[in-house]
Amino acid sequence: MATDTDSPPSRVWFRWMPVVVWCGLIYWGSTDALSANHTSHYLTPFLHWLVPSLSDDQIGTVRMVIRKGGHVTEYLVLAALLFRALSPDRVAGRWPMRAAALAWVGATLYAASDEVHQSFHPSRQGSALDVGIDSSGALLGLVLLYWFGRWRGQWRAG
Repeated sequence: MATDTDSPPSRVWFRWMPVVVWCGLIYWGSTDALSANHTSHYLTPFLHWLVPSLSDDQIGTVRMVIRKGGHVTEYLVLAALLFRALSPDRVAGRWPMRAAALAWVGATLYAASDEVHQSFHPSRQGSALDVGIDSSGALLGLVLLYWFGRWRGQWRAG
């Protein structure tokens, strides 16, 4: 596998820039901008419009599912971007387990740091449960990449 020292700087930049941008979006989303207090002002009326028969408790449950689904999705994408950056010379053959493991660890560590970051905002709070949800999203992303690669014939079993 080629290392970053073997690649021209433009290739390294091309592989890692999406990771940096995505981490920036996650960081921004962890501020007050996407807190439950702010997003509920838009989401609650939309859900009432979409399904007028939902009670306030049901709306709260749907909002929570949407928010936690957002955690899964953002870390699914982060793990996929990290995997792409960490395995630049993917060729048909064995699944690059080292790159996948590093992508999962990297996404999980970023999730933990993100929860610490949230604890500094008055409308947010850090949560170990959210780190677990984020980590699960990262793992799901890597599993989907593996399955998709197997389906396309890119990876062999083993």
